[in-house]
Amino acid sequence: MLLLGRSVVIDQDILTKDEIAREPLYNECNLKHGLAWFAGVKVWAGPTLWAMAIQRSVKEGPFTQSEKEVLGLLSRPLSEAATLSAMIGGVALTSATSALDSIGEPAVALGRHGLVLESNLAAEKLFDDELYLRNGRLFIKDRDGSRRLAQLADHLTTAPDTAPFIASPIVIRRTVRPPLIVCTLPIHGAARTPFLGARALLIFRSTGPRPGIEPALLSEVFGLTSAEARVAALVANGKCPEDIARHMNTSRATVKNQLKMVFQKTGVHRQAELVALLASFPRR
Repeated sequence: MLLLGRSVVIDQDILTKDEIAREPLYNECNLKHGLAWFAGVKVWAGPTLWAMAIQRSVKEGPFTQSEKEVLGLLSRPLSEAATLSAMIGGVALTSATSALDSIGEPAVALGRHGLVLESNLAAEKLFDDELYLRNGRLFIKDRDGSRRLAQLADHLTTAPDTAPFIASPIVIRRTVRPPLIVCTLPIHGAARTPFLGARALLIFRSTGPRPGIEPALLSEVFGLTSAEARVAALVANGKCPEDIARHMNTSRATVKNQLKMVFQKTGVHRQAELVALLASFPRR
C-alpha cells in the first residue's frame, strides 16, 4: 500500500531510526546476512502491483534521496515490461488450454497459490455439484480428491519456481458420473512468467466409455474403405470381432477379413497394437 502513492519506498519512509534499531527483521534476519538497507521500486503488471526489492549491505549505507529519485525513473519501463510479460504469458496459457480443448481434453491451469487462471470448454462440461469452480478456486466434493488437490496447492505455493515438479495423479470419485483421473503437468515457456504465476496444468481423464473415433478420419489417414474404417473405430473403442459383427449386422468372418486389411494398411499385427496406434486420435 505504501507504493500506491509513490514510485519508490526506502527504509526511512517506513520506519524511524529507533524503530529500525529495534525491528527484528533487521536484527535477526538482514544483519545476519550482511544486509541492512532496502529500496522497493513500484512495478505494475497489468492491474497487479509488484515491488522490485533492492537490498544494500551495512557498509553501503542507506539509500539517499537522490538515489531514490533515480530509482523512481525505473518504475514506468519496468511496469511496461512486466505488463507485456503477463500479457504474453496469458496468450500462451490460453493457447495451450484451447489446443487441448480442440482434441477434447479437459484442462485447468493453476497459479502459484492454487488459483484457477484458465479452464477450457471441455473442462467446464465436467463441472457439476461435485466438481466446480468458486471464487477462482477448484473444489472437489470427494474427500480424498479434495485432500490431494489441497496438497498440490500447498506445493505450488511453497515450492520454488525452479524446483523439479513431480505430482501423482489425483482420483476424483463421483456418485453419479464415472470417476476422473487428474494428471498434473508443469507449465513451461512464456506462460511461466512470474507476473502471471501459472504453475500447473491439470488434465482430466474420464474412466467411463470414451467417445468414438470418426471413421472418415481413419479412411483419410490410412486409405481404409468405409467398412474397414468402421471396424477400426470400433476396435479402438474396445469392441471384439463378435460385437462388431453384431453391431454392423454382418458375419464374424467378414469382420475378420476387414480387420486383416486394417492391419495391413496400418502396419500393425494385433488388435492391441491397433488400439495403441489409434489411442492418440481425436475423438468425436
